[in-house]
Amino acid sequence: MKVLIFAKHMNIGGIGMYSLNLARELGKNGLTVEIASSGGGLEKDIRDSGITHHSLDINSKNEFGIMMLRSLAPFRKLCVERGFDIVHSQDRMTQIIADLSGRLTGIPYVTTCHGFFKARRLSRRIFPAWGRKVIAISRNVEKHLILDFKVDPGKVRQVYNGIDTARFSPDKKVKDDEVISMTGLSRGKKVIGNVGRFSAVKGQRYLIEAFAELIGKGYDCQLFCLGDNGGEREKLEELAGQLGVKDNMVLLSESVFPLEKYLAIMDVFCLPSVQEGLGLALLEAMSMGLPAVASNVGGIPEIIDDGETGLLVRPADPVDLANAVSRYLDDGALLQRVCRNAPGKVSRDFSFDKFAKGILKVYEEVLAGV
Repeated sequence: MKVLIFAKHMNIGGIGMYSLNLARELGKNGLTVEIASSGGGLEKDIRDSGITHHSLDINSKNEFGIMMLRSLAPFRKLCVERGFDIVHSQDRMTQIIADLSGRLTGIPYVTTCHGFFKARRLSRRIFPAWGRKVIAISRNVEKHLILDFKVDPGKVRQVYNGIDTARFSPDKKVKDDEVISMTGLSRGKKVIGNVGRFSAVKGQRYLIEAFAELIGKGYDCQLFCLGDNGGEREKLEELAGQLGVKDNMVLLSESVFPLEKYLAIMDVFCLPSVQEGLGLALLEAMSMGLPAVASNVGGIPEIIDDGETGLLVRPADPVDLANAVSRYLDDGALLQRVCRNAPGKVSRDFSFDKFAKGILKVYEEVLAGV
């Protein structure tokens, strides 16, 4: 089977990592897999993995604009010349292109829904373009597709994302002095951490407010956030200054070390998102045995068993978030239980092998006409 994974870009983040990991794992399962995108920060990783990458100028938010029209003919030519059996689209732009191209080439496509979208958007109602099958990354995303977009339940397949549990393993949870020094954090203080692009939907403002609560209660800790600049960084720094905690906070957008080294310096991991399809960074942190606090939204409660593999909090509630972090800092039994249970949960339900085999089954159904 020859598969083209089709994404608007291959930047470091959810869709980019999903596409790269899937291509690698499907290759291990005997498939020929290539990627088409407008490029991005993961291009070197694609090359180093021996995966063929095709560059297309499609990084636009205008799904029916001139960029889409210009890319349609080259994409159709690529699909025919390379002889792909199936196209796997990762976002709205690539759904549209794959749909229009498929009408001419006969090559079927599937899509992955990575999160939650506005169901009343006219273009989605007129031209849904979900493909032969649509993959939901969590059960709550599956419900969103069926209830809000009226997607035929027979077309939806729920397949969890997978992570590299060998890379993000508990034995990697060793604080590296070089990493601490490079980030500018202080040695000896507890580190409250977060990984995610700096955007409103990721809820870092509530984490900063929660951090100010902790400082006000006398906890000797510091805040470290790692992520691409999603447009909110300056606002977050301004908020920290207003709350008087800027000197105890580090926001880092350019990573020098592998992600697991940054996770290893964290004592508590927080994902304060107000909306989240699943949460790859949360899975990676839990796989390493980090105690996690995350918002009870989207697919997150499918990852965290509250009080056993992590703690769930109300979204956009800094007081609830601060209280959850303080529970870890004050309750050694809770901390040990969560750190012990979390890696097993991730290994059972979110392994690369389970992820790849779930996606492969969807492809096989499509090609068999099921």
